[in-house]
Amino acid sequence: MKKLVFSLFILTLFALISTAQVFSPYTLGATSNKGLKESAALIGENLTANGFQILGEYAPAEDNERWLIVITSESLLYAAGKTGGLSGFAAALRVALTRESGRVLISYTTPEYWLNAYYRDDYEAIKALLDPLNEKLEKVMQESGTYAGTGFGSEKGLDVDDLRSYKYMIGILVFEGLLIFAILLAVESRSPAGTSLESGRPSCQPCCEQTRYRRRSHRAAPPLR
Repeated sequence: MKKLVFSLFILTLFALISTAQVFSPYTLGATSNKGLKESAALIGENLTANGFQILGEYAPAEDNERWLIVITSESLLYAAGKTGGLSGFAAALRVALTRESGRVLISYTTPEYWLNAYYRDDYEAIKALLDPLNEKLEKVMQESGTYAGTGFGSEKGLDVDDLRSYKYMIGILVFEGLLIFAILLAVESRSPAGTSLESGRPSCQPCCEQTRYRRRSHRAAPPLR
């Protein structure tokens, strides 16, 4: 009887794990046979028409084969302001265009992935506000080329629980401790007491102490790449 119960438990657990939705950091939204500039202009129009605001555009590494558009929206800005802290990192998403093999690949940062990673447990409080973002981006992609909707950038993807407890690397500074670290470093660099007599450079001891203190949970949100 015990073996039967244990087997049923394992099967149930496996079913729950296998059905958990996983997300990739990036989504190939669409492909286009238009030129890079024409595709960028079209997707810019469609983004604006669907409620997104364009914060900036540029060619990464001055590469003529690539174009990057940084976007936000009223809901992203409102959520960041409501939550506070370092949630400002989540106030912007990116749309990338890459010319490859005679066509333009249009991709974007997957909202569910990055917002769960940055907001963590706070995401539940703003979930209804931010969930429609992905539907809007899908609509933009459908209007801008041949729709794809394929995730990439992670071999297996991560589910919500993994994203909200994301650990980039053991020993790295906690994501929430970045602001404290920056403030300590700025204050110390302006203090004569924080200057090394041997090198004339600011000593980093207080910052290192703060880093060691904040490392206990070894948590960090994935970096924007």
